Amino acid sequence: MPQYTVKVKWGKELFSNVEVNTEEEPMLFKAQLFALTGVQPERQKVMLKGMTLKDDNWGNLKLKDGVTVLMMGSKEEDVPTEPIEKPIFLEDMNEAELATALELPAGLHNLGNTCYLNATVQCLKTVPELREVLKIFPGGWATAASLSLPAQSITAALRDLYDNMDKGTSRAPLVLVQMLHLAFPRFAEKTEQGVFQQQDANECWTELIRMLQQKLPAKNNTNISEDDSEASKPRSFIEQYFGGIFDYELKCIESEDEPATTGKEEFLQLSCFISTDVKHIPELQNKLIPMREKFKEYEDTLVDESCNVKVKDEGDSIKKTIKQEPFWFKNDLGSNNSGYYKLQAVLTHRGRSSSSGHYVAWICQKGDTWMKCDDDVVTAVTTEEVLKLSGGGDWHCAYVLLYGPRILEVKEDNTNNTET
Repeated sequence: MPQYTVKVKWGKELFSNVEVNTEEEPMLFKAQLFALTGVQPERQKVMLKGMTLKDDNWGNLKLKDGVTVLMMGSKEEDVPTEPIEKPIFLEDMNEAELATALELPAGLHNLGNTCYLNATVQCLKTVPELREVLKIFPGGWATAASLSLPAQSITAALRDLYDNMDKGTSRAPLVLVQMLHLAFPRFAEKTEQGVFQQQDANECWTELIRMLQQKLPAKNNTNISEDDSEASKPRSFIEQYFGGIFDYELKCIESEDEPATTGKEEFLQLSCFISTDVKHIPELQNKLIPMREKFKEYEDTLVDESCNVKVKDEGDSIKKTIKQEPFWFKNDLGSNNSGYYKLQAVLTHRGRSSSSGHYVAWICQKGDTWMKCDDDVVTAVTTEEVLKLSGGGDWHCAYVLLYGPRILEVKEDNTNNTET
């Protein structure tokens, strides 16, 4: 008896009274199933007791009335379509694509013991205000490449190098190295093998800052008035953001009758002599209170939000923007009105002396993401690895630390209070 009435189970659906004629081609039966389910015949897999129905013959499939046939397969519209843009894997990317995807900063090629310069350049690049003022710096290095204009040539070369680094690929700091050698011949000294000698990175840092100090003017501060006695009026951008002034008093402890000598001393670096004995200036502490209270209020808000997690309601749909509170005192651009600092770059040394070994920059990206800039090799590192740079053993040791102000970011609701 070649004709049977069977049941067909497809997923959660069951079709009864399906007629099958084994004298016809199996494709006709599959076409019948297509009419019932919408699954194309080539996508169907029809089975009975472990046997699979072929397209051209019934094989050993033993049908009988009332038997349940299992069909597997999905409609074409249920199958995920191939993406228009095929996924690109990291191993298939070139250097520029990889740097963009991972948001890696550009590395700097070592031109022969120039790691001291590479590390310095990478650390200074983390200062956003420096990047901004360099972008608008006029003039070029080509016309200033002479011994009479070293500050102009070095500043322009650093500006152009940063612009090229922003394009995302490793760069060779050829021009900056040449300008540095012209301005400071000691950095151009070579070994007996004819390669550049290793130099002290802190000396390079100091000279670069000194060159920038001569060419980058101070930012205009509209909050300074002629009668503002507390307002410091720096002569350059470097003094605004990298410098400070010590008020010192010298007193002879052996002669109480001898008057104390007082004065002021400018600085661009702080030598770190850490001890447990820390003295605080009450006048400064009072000035820091308003901004520190804002930090405390913001942190308390975060704690409250984390303790009161609720289902989103209408209020959650309000769009919010992130606003950065000014980190400086109104009459002193570049100052820190909270006294809170964040480590944003570390220049490390590994070797027996500062004029040998190897220098590396460790820079903080967004949030707490750290990058290790070892010349042209840039890799992501953990905060724990950065904490190991405190010294000890044959490992990278922190040599220069670059701190920036801790920025307070607050959320503001974008609400329109105007009536129409």
